[in-house]
Amino acid sequence: MRNLMLNIILLALFLSSHIAYSQPDTLWSSRISASTMSPVIYGAVELSNGDFALAGDGFPTVGTDIMLVARMNASGGVVWSRTYGQPPCATFAVAELPNGNLFVSGWGDNGANVLLLGLSAAGDSLWSRTYSSDGLTRSYDMIRLQDGNFAVIGYRLGADGQHSDLWLLKCNASGDTLWTRSFGGNDTDIGYRIVEQADGSLVIGGYTRSIGAGDYDMWLLRLSPTGDQLLSRTFGTAAYEVCYGLSNGDSVLYLCGRTTPGGSSHGYMAKTTALGDTLWVRTYTQGQTDEQLRDVVAKQNGGAMCVGWSATTVDARQFWVLSVDANGVDEWNWTYGPTGSSFYGIIPVNSGGHLAYGQIQEGTQRKGYVLRMSSPRGIVGTVREVISHAPIVGARVGVMGYPQYAVTNQEGFYRLVLPAGTYNAMAYGPCVSRDTVFSVVVPADTVVTADFEIGFPHYVPMHSSINAIVQNRIISTMPLRIVNSGTGAMEFGVACEAISPPSDWLSVLPDTGLVQPGDTLVAQVQFSPDTTDDGQFDFYGLLQIRTNSC
Repeated sequence: MRNLMLNIILLALFLSSHIAYSQPDTLWSSRISASTMSPVIYGAVELSNGDFALAGDGFPTVGTDIMLVARMNASGGVVWSRTYGQPPCATFAVAELPNGNLFVSGWGDNGANVLLLGLSAAGDSLWSRTYSSDGLTRSYDMIRLQDGNFAVIGYRLGADGQHSDLWLLKCNASGDTLWTRSFGGNDTDIGYRIVEQADGSLVIGGYTRSIGAGDYDMWLLRLSPTGDQLLSRTFGTAAYEVCYGLSNGDSVLYLCGRTTPGGSSHGYMAKTTALGDTLWVRTYTQGQTDEQLRDVVAKQNGGAMCVGWSATTVDARQFWVLSVDANGVDEWNWTYGPTGSSFYGIIPVNSGGHLAYGQIQEGTQRKGYVLRMSSPRGIVGTVREVISHAPIVGARVGVMGYPQYAVTNQEGFYRLVLPAGTYNAMAYGPCVSRDTVFSVVVPADTVVTADFEIGFPHYVPMHSSINAIVQNRIISTMPLRIVNSGTGAMEFGVACEAISPPSDWLSVLPDTGLVQPGDTLVAQVQFSPDTTDDGQFDFYGLLQIRTNSC
């Protein structure tokens, strides 16, 4: 046996990976504009072919309001936009008939009349109907019922000749009256939203000053299919509460609007059973003094998503989107847009996600605004250092088997959009350890929370080379110490290359592994030289050690 000299050079390299960033969950936005108008969108409906019909006000200034109806395709392209009636008048709701024609509700004569319009799919006027009382008469919402008729909700002058009553009209597809109902007391009562339940009963969201806890209160009415009152509930405090939005969920109802404690205005929500029994009532704020939730849609997980605005003054309003879970806990908030921008409504889209609409201020011009959003879904949370609990900036959060990741911000917060499914979520990145949360269930249209704690591994180089004298044709080993002096688990991998002679005489066991903080792993460098006594007794090789340490 001859002794052989083996020289092994060690290189310590940083482990890294590259995958794509996650995309925003907005799909497109579109505008309705004209040099002679400053449109605002108050109502929308998805049409049977995937287009959208929009209803609003072409010039929302005292005395110049004009009924506005527009049609957009599924990508946000404006197909047509037209105005109707004589100012002042405006539209608030639009629905589609089985033949593709449109049914539009609004008000005219400066609020003295309720106006109904029949339009063709191209926007041509087919018919109109007017309903009035001895005082102000307005409609704010309208739905197509299961029986093919329509329910229109608003208010008209009450029996006392001084205050308004909530007013409900049921009519056929040509606007002919089938019956009307009024509800109210000795003060002002307004109907603002209406939905139909599976059994044909009607639920109305509005506000009342005739009953309740103080000034105006949110008002929930449940009626039989023939308009008989089945239930009346109010939600409020001694302050001023108003209901602007109402949505059917899975055996629940959501109402949204505003409350005005101490002169400020904040978002206000109530959740009830389908029969109107209160589950919770909550106030929401972004810390501003002019905040309103104007509409709400129920999500599949029992939570809800609302839109409105948040600002300190009317001119400073910004779009506000709020998502809450089934208990009303704030999942996420989003305020954006130029000042002077407001959302007035939101609808679900059959292909998934939502369509929000309102008005945007761009330069000196106000425009009708529509935003197409994908479903709020995925995981959110924070990534913090395991010892100090300080937020980690720039960490990546991804899930196994999905080619996208999110990056944490200055607060260590991330948001990763995902389709419904069950995931093993990981936090990782340059110079940090990994943390995994297993079996994270993401239902459809849901945001769930997953928090991570990761550390900073630190590789201590113990060798620059390994020199060994071993016997020929004898398997020999030498220790390779891999030390982690950091606060996070250190991943390592060792690649072996036998340079001279090129063969398989060099290996390491184990060649991959994990070293916990403060620990040392001793790997074995294995030599298996085999020479034919040709005079070559010096062997050279390369070990490349890769870690997630910087």
